[in-house]
Amino acid sequence: MTIWSMLVKKTIVKLFLLVYNKIITLFFQGRILGMQEIYRYAKAFGNNLKQLRLERSWKQCEVAEKLDISVSTYANWEQGRRTPNIYFCLLLTKIHEVDMNALFDIGNF
Repeated sequence: MTIWSMLVKKTIVKLFLLVYNKIITLFFQGRILGMQEIYRYAKAFGNNLKQLRLERSWKQCEVAEKLDISVSTYANWEQGRRTPNIYFCLLLTKIHEVDMNALFDIGNF
C-alpha cells in the first residue's frame, strides 16, 4: 500500500467519522437533517474555503488552476452551490496546508 493510498484511506475514515458524529448528535437532539440544514452546511463549508483563500491573498482563478478545475466550479464551492468530492477535499487541505477540520469546521448548528 502506497503512502498516498494510506493517507487517502485515513482521511476518508476521519471525514466519515466527523460527518457520522454530527448526524448522531443531531439525531439525539431530536432534529432531522432537512434541506435547509444541508444548505447551511454547504454555505459554512464555502465560507471556510473562501476564508482560507483570502488568508493567502489568492484569487479564485489561482486556486482553480492549482486544482486543475474551472473557476466556475471553484466559485460554486465557495458559494455553497456545490461541494467537492473527497479527492478535491484532500487537494484543498494540501494547498492550504490545513487539516480537514479547517474545511469542515461548521460551528454549532
